[in-house]
Formats: sequence, C-alpha cells, structure tokens
Amino acid sequence: MFAAILRAGRIRPEQALRRFAALLAKPDADLLGDDAGLRDAFLDDLRHPSPTAARAAARDFWLFARRWDIDLAGMAVPAHIWHGTQDRNVPVAHAHVIAARCPAARLHIIDGGGHMLLSQLEHIMGSITPRRR
Repeated sequence: MFAAILRAGRIRPEQALRRFAALLAKPDADLLGDDAGLRDAFLDDLRHPSPTAARAAARDFWLFARRWDIDLAGMAVPAHIWHGTQDRNVPVAHAHVIAARCPAARLHIIDGGGHMLLSQLEHIMGSITPRRR
C-alpha cells in the first residue's frame, strides 16, 4: 500500500500533495498553501522518495500497534511533548497518555495547532536547547 502511494506521488506529485492536504487539519493545510518553501520541500519528497520510505512507513504503523518495549515511568531524562489540538494524524489524547506515564515529561499543548507545529519551532527548539547566559 505504501509503495503504491509513493509511486503515485512520483508520477503526479501536485495531485498527491492536494489529496494529502485535504486530509490535514486546517492549520497544516493552510501552512502548505501559504509557505512556498514548505510546499516545494513536500513536492521534492514526493518526486524523489527514499528507497526505504515505504518500508519505513509500514514499520511505523507496526510499531504503533504493538506493545512498547520501554517503561516510560522509568525515564529520567527530561522530555518535552508538543502537540496541537487540531492534529488529525495523532489524537491529542495520545500526548496526554504519554505525558501521564512519563514523570520526566513536560506537555505543551498548542491550542489550534495542527500536526506540523512549524509556527512553534522557536519555542520547541528553545525547550531542548540550553539557554546561553
């Protein structure tokens, strides 16, 4: 299935991107429509997919559906979870569940944010980069 999707993207990247954008939350679809650089990057990925992209996508779905082999409660390293309330790819409830299971996690919910959260990039990077004095 993933190989067929990638093949369609290579053959008709503009059409594939339009179909993809139609499935996105409004903030993400707007971002694709307004940011020419991001749109071009997506089109380039569609035209030139990695040879392992289909297998990687299938593995992501497989990993998502199985029991995790780590105990989030035992994680001591600080973690930041950023999630938009309008994300259609991953429900915001998943972020709450992971944060509740991981005492080292700090949850950042972006009201009205989609899946990509590029408007939050400075805040996201700031949360993982040491501040200089």
